[in-house]
Amino acid sequence: CTCSLCTKFLTACSSCSSTSVCTACSSNSYAISGSQCKLCSTLMTACVTCNSASACTSCSSGYAVSGSSCVTCGSTMVGCLTCSSTSVCTTCNTAGNFVLSGSKCNCTSGYALSGTNCQQCSVTLLGCLTCSSTSVCLTCNTAQNFVLSGSTCACASGYTLNNSQCTVCTSFLSNCATCSSTTVCTTCQSGYAINAANCY
Repeated sequence: CTCSLCTKFLTACSSCSSTSVCTACSSNSYAISGSQCKLCSTLMTACVTCNSASACTSCSSGYAVSGSSCVTCGSTMVGCLTCSSTSVCTTCNTAGNFVLSGSKCNCTSGYALSGTNCQQCSVTLLGCLTCSSTSVCLTCNTAQNFVLSGSTCACASGYTLNNSQCTVCTSFLSNCATCSSTTVCTTCQSGYAINAANCY
């Protein structure tokens, strides 16, 4: 009887019971499927190493082991591109305005998480520069005459909202110091009196 190496007949096989039946693979990049060794990556999506044909132990970049299979980093952590586990992100989607903060991805300053995307604060909160959520503003655009009022931005005293911008009251109402709209003056400039929401 002449003995031959299993690898002569079967790819990546370190132990076999015949020329067509492998019992152990030579590397953890392979697993027995049927009676042959097959690459883990052909048996399971994004799998690099495995213990069996259905149990992955490490995944390719952009994936992490979850249970016995590979899942995308972004499916377990919002904004995550690459990770070392399902709870530790190593690279965030900067094009989507995410930034790495410890082991998680947060929205960059001026953006807040809306679903699975970072949305600019000013989109949901008029006049807002930075926010902690899509409903809570932290700082307002003072250069455009917005001031923080509770958790949102309002026009500064002497200004009113007109076409999503704070416009000085005197643009609409002569001699008006403060107004509640483009047609209602609430206080007049010195030397003028209010009458029917106008200054005379």
